[in-house]
Amino acid sequence: MIKRTLIISVFVAFVSAVACASDDIKVWFSNPDSALAPSPLSHDSSKRIDEALYDFIDSAQQGATVYVAIFEMNLNGSGDAAPLKNIKGLLNAKRASGTAVYVAGHSTVSLAGLTFPTTVYRAAYEGEGTEGSGGLMHNKFVVLKDSAVWTGSYNFTVSATLQQDNNAVSIYSPELSRVFETEFINMYGPPLGRSTKEFGAIKVSSAVAAGTNVSGSSVTLPGGSVIKVYFNPYTLPKTIATAIEDEILSPTRTAIPAPRESVFFATAWFSRLSITEAMRESLGANAAVGIAGVMDDQSSNNTVYYSLKNSSVAVTWDSRRSSFGSGLMHHKFGVIDPNLKNARTITGSANWSNSGATADGNNNDENIVIIYDPSVSGKYYKEFRRMFALTGAVSPAAFVKSVDNVVMYPSPARTSAVIGFDISALVEKITVKIYTLSGELARAITPETYYPGFYNEVAWDLKNTAGQRVAPGLYFIKVEVETPDGKFFALKKAAVGK
Repeated sequence: MIKRTLIISVFVAFVSAVACASDDIKVWFSNPDSALAPSPLSHDSSKRIDEALYDFIDSAQQGATVYVAIFEMNLNGSGDAAPLKNIKGLLNAKRASGTAVYVAGHSTVSLAGLTFPTTVYRAAYEGEGTEGSGGLMHNKFVVLKDSAVWTGSYNFTVSATLQQDNNAVSIYSPELSRVFETEFINMYGPPLGRSTKEFGAIKVSSAVAAGTNVSGSSVTLPGGSVIKVYFNPYTLPKTIATAIEDEILSPTRTAIPAPRESVFFATAWFSRLSITEAMRESLGANAAVGIAGVMDDQSSNNTVYYSLKNSSVAVTWDSRRSSFGSGLMHHKFGVIDPNLKNARTITGSANWSNSGATADGNNNDENIVIIYDPSVSGKYYKEFRRMFALTGAVSPAAFVKSVDNVVMYPSPARTSAVIGFDISALVEKITVKIYTLSGELARAITPETYYPGFYNEVAWDLKNTAGQRVAPGLYFIKVEVETPDGKFFALKKAAVGK
């Protein structure tokens, strides 16, 4: 069950303290439930994720260099993709105008229509010999040389934009761009320094011999955010799976802070049992840690799903794809302690599977970034809450009451306040009412967005219904909720200062 410890009242203070750190990091989400509308949770809520990608690539100046490693791409401005940005057309135009553009993909199908040479990894099942492994070139990243990196779960396709839940981050850091550039060159082949194109195990052995294994790199941004990078299928300094496990468990051999409150994850394919073991060990080490997750309801996830269910982890299926034929929950991210100073986010192309996160099995070419930045984690946490609420599988037994644990901070409040509260999964409507001690209603607030089964917050500007600031003194905060079983409320006394 989701524990009370998921609640924290100092989130706003920590986010404010590191706001400058996220200026170099922009977070983007798809919005499959709203046709062509952008996600309101994205860095710029007026841009769809494909528009953000287009602008990112288009920002490369003439004479600059762009590297693209992409598993799937069909955004070409025609057919079903016409309403979306023409990414292939943009790459062709940038190349023609004097920008050096290099593209590595998994198959010729995805790269068809590009008018310049590319490198294509083709597995044996596609009719040719392999160039390194039997896995996938599953990366989805773009590098602006000496400038910035784009990465995440987002393929450059119609379905990824309009039918799937996806995320991406654009990170502005010359140092980080050089890390990803080195890995791209490890795969691409001539004329970028390699005599042949190399993927999977061959890429790893060649990079280790040449000293170009950049997996495990750590970059600190000017604002203080730390970015750790891991690529698959390298085993040194650690695999992607071990990197994820260390963040969740934080064994004593590492300097990683252990989770104190919560671990949330949303990943389409999750079959790596060692990650579930890390979750169980984390629960064993600190019973106050709450762990919750969402995964697509496919049979390959069954073992992990029921293993977590039996370990008191609040994991739930996303059944939109199997039920309606679209809407794949394609995320591959985790968020740890999103409300705390040591908050971090794990995202990238890698599913939490054997082939995606280890050198076992098929040796996929993948990446993850681990971002230590509370404001970034806060955005991913909101997306997780949206996903978790969407599945509708939160157990009502997870909370004893329909509404409970009302708080207001700061108290006394002088310029503004935040009112927080727990609600059960059955809540259908919320109204927050502020009363004077004499019982007079000063203000009623009905939030447009809330998350059943979670801790929620509502902002109060300390104004009454008439738009005037309320007088200093004590007030009753009453949170009323409606459920199929009836109406319930919880009270809290709080102070407003001068």
